[in-house]
Amino acid sequence: MATWYRRTYGRGRRRLVAVCRATVPANYAATLVGLRHRLGLSQQQLAAAVGAATKAVVHQWKSGKRKPSPVFWLRIERLQRRARATVERAGSLNR
Repeated sequence: MATWYRRTYGRGRRRLVAVCRATVPANYAATLVGLRHRLGLSQQQLAAAVGAATKAVVHQWKSGKRKPSPVFWLRIERLQRRARATVERAGSLNR
């Protein structure tokens, strides 16, 4: 993540602030549907896992009425990575 200096008007030092530079892909709805089905989560459970307010937000993301913010998209990607790692670990234990 990039950083930038927050401007201060008046006294005080400039502070470094983290900036989220993630981009949400065009196929975000299909990715969400696939992830939710792969993990076997309900919309409410997926909302809780990524920190969304309610299952209505997840429904709006899936239907394309709303686009997830870059912050939420980072959380969704983190959930995907964890799911992949769990599947890979389970596969290596079965061998």
